[in-house]
Amino acid sequence: MFDLIIAGGTAVLPSGAEPADIGVSGGKIAAIGGAGSLAAISAGRVVDAAGQIVMPGGVDPHIHCSSPIPFPGRNEDLLSAPPEQVSRAALYGGTTTFLDFAPCPADQPLQQSIELRKREWAGTCYCDYGFHLLLYGKLSQGVLGPLPEAIQEGHASVKMFTTDIRPNRSGRMVQFGDIWEVLKILGASGGVAAIHAEDNDIVMHMYEKLIREDRTGFENMAEVHNTLSEDLSFNRVIRLAENVEGAALTWCMSRLRLEWPRLRARGRAVIRSTAKPCTNTCSTLRKTISGRAARCSILTHRSNSQRIKRRCGQLPTTARSRRLRPTRFAVR
Repeated sequence: MFDLIIAGGTAVLPSGAEPADIGVSGGKIAAIGGAGSLAAISAGRVVDAAGQIVMPGGVDPHIHCSSPIPFPGRNEDLLSAPPEQVSRAALYGGTTTFLDFAPCPADQPLQQSIELRKREWAGTCYCDYGFHLLLYGKLSQGVLGPLPEAIQEGHASVKMFTTDIRPNRSGRMVQFGDIWEVLKILGASGGVAAIHAEDNDIVMHMYEKLIREDRTGFENMAEVHNTLSEDLSFNRVIRLAENVEGAALTWCMSRLRLEWPRLRARGRAVIRSTAKPCTNTCSTLRKTISGRAARCSILTHRSNSQRIKRRCGQLPTTARSRRLRPTRFAVR
């Protein structure tokens, strides 16, 4: 017996889209069979998905909720939207899990930083979520010491910057010696480092140059965050990782598409996680989650658009999130 059967829909599977029945037990996908193959098996609830598309819920591994956003002409930062608003939008578009960041300042114990971020999110999110640990500044033993335990508790990804990014944001950059120490911990504990890789000297030099030349428009931003800066930082981090057994990296590089062949040639034994080209983001899940909680979005066609009609599945016990009502299946 299943808790839930989604029957008669066109399921999006690794092999492609095909008619299929999906059985869910204990919040996990327990069976996938051809259309009508699960009809003889009883279930607590059966959803008729005939004429609709059944697809896995999306995972967004890099978001910024309630985060400061610098805005020209303002002395104070604006804040991005809170988890409640962002999670509603995510579910409407078929994303059922996302990962934000837990800021971990060097002068605060690591576990305290994690607990503070958890309290900020508790009871405010409609979908599953998790956190990357955002390390910045001169790392203390209060951050490095508890890191292996935090990884084992599920916070397996650590974000670090090799630059302060902007002149008015000093204190974000992590020194390469500290990055090396973090990579050792991650390699031994099975974690992954997400690196925003730019050379701080080049970045700050270009800011000073463009300010001096009164060329501070956004159209000149690429001259500041340039490929030379990325290349210098990229190679330094790779050299560190080559000297750490088990190190796993993901990248923030606008030119990663060009660097990937060289990355594979130099770091085949070092780089184990998926990396994608992007302009200002870098984060990924360490590995594909096996046995993950069931998440299906059922779509129907209306005019020229696709709209999420239903979301199904049970939250895993580790999620600190709030369910849309009814708890087992929500109709939007």
